[in-house]
Amino acid sequence: MTQSDPPAPQAPSQQGAPQAPTPAAPQQPAAPQQPAAPQQPAAPQQPARPPAKRRSVGNVKAAASLLLKEARKILKKYESRIAPAPVAAIRGSMVELDRLRELRSWEPLEDECERLDELLHQHASFARKSPLRETVENIGIAVAVALALRSCLYEPFKIPSGSMMPTLRSGDHIFVNKFAYGIQIPFTTTVVGGFLGSPQRGDVIVFRYPVDESEDFIKRVMGLPGDTVRVEGNKVSVKRAGQAEFEELERTKLDEKCLDDAAVNVVPHCTLYSEHVDGRSYTVRYKSSSDPRTGQRRFGEWTVPEGHFLVMGDNRNESHDSLAWTKQVEAVAADGLLSVKDLRDLTPEKLFTLVRPDDTTAREDSTYDHIVYMADHASDAHGLQLEVWRDPVLGHEVILETLAQQPEAATRTTFAELLTGLLATDPRLGNPSNKPLAERLKTVGQGIGAVVYQRDEVAYTAVIHLPEARTVFELRCGVAVCHGLGDLVEQIGDVVERFDRDRSLDARQILEGERTVRYSQHWTSRGPSSDKFVQRSFQAPTLRAAPSLRVANARPEPGPA
Repeated sequence: MTQSDPPAPQAPSQQGAPQAPTPAAPQQPAAPQQPAAPQQPAAPQQPARPPAKRRSVGNVKAAASLLLKEARKILKKYESRIAPAPVAAIRGSMVELDRLRELRSWEPLEDECERLDELLHQHASFARKSPLRETVENIGIAVAVALALRSCLYEPFKIPSGSMMPTLRSGDHIFVNKFAYGIQIPFTTTVVGGFLGSPQRGDVIVFRYPVDESEDFIKRVMGLPGDTVRVEGNKVSVKRAGQAEFEELERTKLDEKCLDDAAVNVVPHCTLYSEHVDGRSYTVRYKSSSDPRTGQRRFGEWTVPEGHFLVMGDNRNESHDSLAWTKQVEAVAADGLLSVKDLRDLTPEKLFTLVRPDDTTAREDSTYDHIVYMADHASDAHGLQLEVWRDPVLGHEVILETLAQQPEAATRTTFAELLTGLLATDPRLGNPSNKPLAERLKTVGQGIGAVVYQRDEVAYTAVIHLPEARTVFELRCGVAVCHGLGDLVEQIGDVVERFDRDRSLDARQILEGERTVRYSQHWTSRGPSSDKFVQRSFQAPTLRAAPSLRVANARPEPGPA
């Protein structure tokens, strides 16, 4: 062994036991040192999720009821479209819901509601209502209920004026009972159930304004059908239907002051009274001044027609009520022009042209109005027409038969038979005082043969045959001139009598006789003088019908041909 050789490693040995030498293991090269990985921070600890918030007992009970109702409806209508297994699961859940409701186990009941809702969502979603549909249906139901309540039961109103002061002031809001006197069918003016009651004296009612049904008025009932109401300034008297004497309404003067619409300032020259009628008491007010700007006292008597009521406002001097609506004009001179306030031309064909005079004095007075209706053309109902065939080329009998076939459902007779029947039935011709007229018609009728007549909506048409004169007449007489067959026969007699007197007269001279024809805008009439008038009639207000307003029996002279 040289000195440079390393000594052989000695393995440890046990005492007394020789050890065999162990070969040395080859030395491995050292692995390169890896850098240390940076230390990751520890993840924060997540807090425990809180349990789901439970619904209130009321919400759980309501949800269970709705789900059970919906499930029963779906199974009843769509069970055949759902597989048997889901149907059985839905029915089992419904039974469990009923059991838990009886046990009042609210938390398990809530869990079972969620389970049933999930079953319906998975297997019957096609039969469930969408949120949009459910919302629309709920809104529709709410609107229908509101309309039904408004149309049949109660309707809100806002008082527009002070005509009912001091009971109701302008701007007050009220609810009107709409079934006190019957039930109104929605979207109509028909009222059924009149047995529920009818307006009584002293009732405050809401009704449609008779002159314009688009407006609603509120007044107090003072007169029933058949009553006569007399107003003398501050005094109101009622003559009840069937009685002979007027009964003055009892009233008591109050010490309170009249206030304006705002209930702030005192109204001068105004007195409050407590008025009593048929056991009802209410407060009315009168103004003692006759100044038109503060209201005027009213005087007169008004008879209430059947089916109508007379109403007045509690603010007696400043109320547009029945006392202003029931003015009547029996007759108006109509020679030249008509000047009736607010006249309406309601005839089928327009007979008038409206002209409003430009009068400064009229415009300065708010209580005065002035309109003029001028005649435009004649009315068929007031007309007379005559056509004459003298010894025609085709022959008078051919003309008669041709004209007789034109009217439909015409009556053919002789003048003698027609006159004989009227003398027995017509009270005017059969009256002994009219014997000269009857004798004259008999004499004239000796030359008249066949008569064919018919009446339509506006006029009589008569075909008259004069055999000896070889002449045929066709006379058209409006119903306002020939009110009946008696008038028609008299017109036929007049025409034939003038023709017999001078057969050279033309048709106009035969028809007009001795009268002079005026071609102007003046009003004339071939009928009696009573036909020349314009009538304007108003009635007390009614809950369902407006008063009539008409133009009657007026016609202008036609212009030259």
